[in-house]
Amino acid sequence: MPFIELLFNAIAIFYAFRAIQLLREVWSTRATLRQPPLTRKQKQIAEGIAFYVAIPPGVFIHELGHALFVLAFGGEILRFRVYGYWGFVEHIGSYTAFESWFIALAGTLGSLLYSAALWAWASRQEAPFYRYAGLRSVRFHIYFTLIYYPLFTLATQFGDWRTIYDFGTVPGPAAVTLVAHALLLGGFYWLDRRGGFVMPHFKTAAEAAQFTALRDRAAAQPGDAALQLAYAEQLINRGLAGQAEPLLPRAAENQSGSAELYLLLARAEMDGSGRPGRKAIANLEKALALGLRNPEQQIAVRRTLAEHAFEKGKAAEAMAYLDRCIDEVRARPEISPALARACHQTRGVVRRQTGRYAEAEEDLRQALHFAQLEGNSAVVSSLEQELAVLDNHRQQRQRL
Repeated sequence: MPFIELLFNAIAIFYAFRAIQLLREVWSTRATLRQPPLTRKQKQIAEGIAFYVAIPPGVFIHELGHALFVLAFGGEILRFRVYGYWGFVEHIGSYTAFESWFIALAGTLGSLLYSAALWAWASRQEAPFYRYAGLRSVRFHIYFTLIYYPLFTLATQFGDWRTIYDFGTVPGPAAVTLVAHALLLGGFYWLDRRGGFVMPHFKTAAEAAQFTALRDRAAAQPGDAALQLAYAEQLINRGLAGQAEPLLPRAAENQSGSAELYLLLARAEMDGSGRPGRKAIANLEKALALGLRNPEQQIAVRRTLAEHAFEKGKAAEAMAYLDRCIDEVRARPEISPALARACHQTRGVVRRQTGRYAEAEEDLRQALHFAQLEGNSAVVSSLEQELAVLDNHRQQRQRL
């Protein structure tokens, strides 16, 4: 057996082991999984199902697509192999250039049909867990079919896309495929950006009921800007920024002077990445200028702006923002330890990187104090490492 088959089989065995573990977990908790609400733990299981369990049927249908058209065009199948997470069809025959192209394309068409079937199945599921598992399976398969597999094929000698995009042999079909490929990718990106493959999770049924009630009120009253803003905030808080984005322009029509609106716009643009772009920074600055009512929001925005300024080489501007953050933290004992720790830690890093070691140590020790109050052992360990790095830098500078 060629080395590549041995390698792929080893990976398939590992994946199969994980799939069996997940299926056992699903079976043992099947009664709970059928009950709403969708919890964070259920979402983690569903993500695993999408990656490990939903792949083998898709691989089989992909290879079956190749095999059916080999037979349809008079070819002979020498080997049809599906090893759960990968497969291939070896065949011989006297094909036209178009037939060879279509045989290569047939696997991708099978994968797209499988994705469509998963979408139809997910849309009919009443249990949030199964609906979410179906949606995530669709997302993974489309990503793999339209992005990962083509790139893998074009970067190596394995796979179908070198034949599909053989413009020298089949220029017309290859060009049609390119247009269809681009349109499908565009539609998928739009749907993914709009949150078509995500769902919110909840801790309790009561929390889910409150969210559903707010969603229904927002849908029934599209002209109520305050209601749209409240619903958009809930969506962003639950990681559904893509679903919130269409609501924000409606709210902006009547609340252009709302600092909270611009904060939501910035959060939607960041979409959980934590790294704001130019538009997000502009909206954060606007929110700060208009006057956020929540002190913790003010502090968090200033800290984000400080990090951005420092990344752009504006150390003085970053320090001005951070000094304001620390002043607010000291003036408000009710500020959460996590936010207080983050402010001191950020300023400590900025001071260390600008050579102000004594001041940096003071900030990092304050951050360590708040991390201990926070009870976050991972952050405590990280800060202890930061202090060790700081001490090392200081010793090196003294030796110089």
